[in-house]
Amino acid sequence: MSSAETSEGAYPTGYSEQRDSSSSNEKRVIVPADPCVWSHDHVRQWLDWAVKEYALSDIDSNLFQNIDGKELCKMAKEDMMRLTNTYNTEILLSHLNYLRESESWWTAGRVG
Repeated sequence: MSSAETSEGAYPTGYSEQRDSSSSNEKRVIVPADPCVWSHDHVRQWLDWAVKEYALSDIDSNLFQNIDGKELCKMAKEDMMRLTNTYNTEILLSHLNYLRESESWWTAGRVG
């Protein structure tokens, strides 16, 4: 097993994102691969990461504090737009859909 693989196997068990940077202020974000099972804290971590990654502005993270992954995954575009502007909504929902599709691919690809 290579050092890039975990002892749990070759399939990802969580979503991890880290930019190549010498900055010690950058922190690694690790959340479950399926956004629908995220806790409130996972949603906050993902939102904080997305704000930095996509240079989003005008996001009040306090509006998301009571939203867990299950609620986040149920949100329609109109629901998200009540919390932030149209541009941020497009970015956040696009990334959320990407994560959900990626998780589905890994789940379907596992051999049981």
